[in-house]
Amino acid sequence: MSGATTMPGATRWSRRRLLLVSLPPCLLVLLAAGAYWWFAGGMQPPEVDTSGREREIAEAIEAARAEVRKQPSSGAAWGRLGLVLLAHDYEAAARICLARAEELDPKEPRWPYLNGRLVQQRDPEAALPSLRRAADLAVNNSAPRLHLAETLAGLGRLDEAESEFRALVEWQPRNPRALLGLARVTYQQGNLDAASSTARRVVERVPKLRSAHVLLAEIHRRRGDSAAEQSELDLLPGLAEMEWSDPFMMEIDEQRVGSQARIERAEAMLRRGQKGEAVAELQAAVHAAPESFQAWLRLGRLFNEVGDRAAAEPPLRKALGLRPEAFDALGELGVSLQGQKKYTDAVDVYHKVLKVNPRHALAHFNLAHCQEKLGDSAAAAESLKAALESKPEFARAHRELGRLLADAGDSAAALPHAEAALRLDPQDAAAKELLERVQKKR
Repeated sequence: MSGATTMPGATRWSRRRLLLVSLPPCLLVLLAAGAYWWFAGGMQPPEVDTSGREREIAEAIEAARAEVRKQPSSGAAWGRLGLVLLAHDYEAAARICLARAEELDPKEPRWPYLNGRLVQQRDPEAALPSLRRAADLAVNNSAPRLHLAETLAGLGRLDEAESEFRALVEWQPRNPRALLGLARVTYQQGNLDAASSTARRVVERVPKLRSAHVLLAEIHRRRGDSAAEQSELDLLPGLAEMEWSDPFMMEIDEQRVGSQARIERAEAMLRRGQKGEAVAELQAAVHAAPESFQAWLRLGRLFNEVGDRAAAEPPLRKALGLRPEAFDALGELGVSLQGQKKYTDAVDVYHKVLKVNPRHALAHFNLAHCQEKLGDSAAAAESLKAALESKPEFARAHRELGRLLADAGDSAAALPHAEAALRLDPQDAAAKELLERVQKKR
C-alpha cells in the first residue's frame, strides 16, 4: 500500500513468523522448549543420585529441584537447593547451585560466603575472593568478615587479618570472637602488651572461655612469669570452648531432614532439658524412617534414661530386629527388662551381651542383680567377681559383692570389698554401713 509507514524490522519479523508457521509441529515443540530453556536462564537443576537415601531426604531434594524448575531465574530458589544439597552431603551439585544463585542474586552475601566455605576445604587461598565479597555484602552480619579474618590469620597473612579484626572491633567493641582473633594476631606479631590487654577484654565478656585463658597462659610464659602462667593453667579444667554462632551455616542445618538429623535435634533438646520434645522428635524419626536402627535405638535409650523402662522395650526390640547382634541395643534391652522386673528375660539378654564382650563390667554387674533377684546368690557373686576382674575400681561391685559375702556369713572375705567400696567412694553411705557391720561381726 503506497504511503504506508513500516516499523523497522517489521518485514523481517513477518518473514520469521511465516517460516515458523510453515515448520512441522514436532520441530515447533523442540524450538519452543529451546526458547524456554534459553529465556528461563539456560540451566536445569543438577541431577543427584538419591537411591539408598531415606525417603524424607529424597523428597526434600526433589521438592527443592522442582522449585528451581518452577522459578529458574530465582537466585533464592537456586540457593535453597544448594543449601538442601549441602545439608545432605551433595557438595559438587551444591557448588553448581550456589554459583548460579550468586549469578542471579549478586547482592546476597550468603551465596559467595557458602561457596567460599566450600572452596576453602580444598584451597583456602582460592576461597579468599568469595569470602571478601561476602564480607563486603554482609553489612548487618559479622559472621562472614569474622570468618574471613580468621582465614587470613590461618594463612599467616597477619597484617590483613589484623585490619579485618580491628574493623570488626570498631563496629562491635564487645564481640568476644573478634577480640579473641585480634588478641591472637597481635600475639603472633610479638606485641605481648596489646595481646594481653585484648585477651583480658575477652575474659571480661566470657569468663570461662578456655581459649582466652590458654592464650593468656602462653603470653605469661613468653614473658617468663611462671606464677601467672600456672594460675591460668589451673583454671583450664573447669573451662570450655564456645561454639560461635554463624547464621548462614545454621541455615544448612535447618535444611537437614532424615533420621540422623532428627536424632541430633533430639540430643540438643535433651541438653536443654526438653525431654518431652526429644521423645516426640525421635518418634517422628522412626515414623519417617522405620528402617533406621539408630533412630529406634536412641528412642529406646531415651525412654531408659527418663526411667520409662516399659516404653523402652518395643523400640529396642525393633532395633534388634534390624540388627540382631547389636551390642548397644542388647545392653539397653537388658536394662529395660531389668527395670520391669523381667529378670529371667534380662539374664538371657545379658548373657548375649557378654558373649559379644566378655569383659563388659556393667553387664556382669547388672546380670548379678538379676541373678540375685531370681534367688541364685552364688551365681550373682561370681558375676560380681567377673565385673571386678574387668574393672577393679568398680566401687558398687565391691560393695554388692561384700554384702553378698557378709549375708552368706563370710565376713573375712567381705571385709576387703567393703573397705575397697568405701575407699573408692567415700560418700557411699551403704558402703560405710556395710563396713561397720562386717567389722562388728569380726
